[in-house]
Amino acid sequence: KAMPVHDQRLRLQNGFLVLAPRHAALFHGERQVSPGSEFIGPAGERLTDTGHCFVTPAGGLRNWKNPTDVIQWECYLPAGTYQLRILTRQLYHNRPWDSQRVIRVAFNGSPRELTLRADELDEGNAYYRGAYTSLGEYRHPQDGTLTLQLSPVSDPDAQAELQLDTLEIREIEPRMNTNEHE
Repeated sequence: KAMPVHDQRLRLQNGFLVLAPRHAALFHGERQVSPGSEFIGPAGERLTDTGHCFVTPAGGLRNWKNPTDVIQWECYLPAGTYQLRILTRQLYHNRPWDSQRVIRVAFNGSPRELTLRADELDEGNAYYRGAYTSLGEYRHPQDGTLTLQLSPVSDPDAQAELQLDTLEIREIEPRMNTNEHE
């Protein structure tokens, strides 16, 4: 008897996908850190000591300031139009969320730069303020694997400690399934 094959690709569930940094690959210039690596890079360097970003045990991306750092997800999406947004969190206790950080978003290799802003406040943590930033709408022309990349471009507040918590993908124009039974 053949064993069932499980599709382990990151996929939409009910038109929605939440990606955490622990599901991603981190690139520090030419060095890569595999998904699930938290503090030690491939050369054995402690990422907390290098000035590069690192994934915390809770799954957030800390020290996300170095422009050579890229966080990358691979996921499977059907053809359609998608809304992307990220959740970032201020890591100074009881400080309001505020950021003028510029980030680069690459959706299948097409980069777009934007400034983080509080489009919607996250009420989930009273001590470490979070905010959702809309990254805009993106078109995925055909079913298949998609590469998403985020990287910091500039941060005018060098003292800010802003953690990347999640990247959300929401299908806004669902594709009609012509194979459904009536």
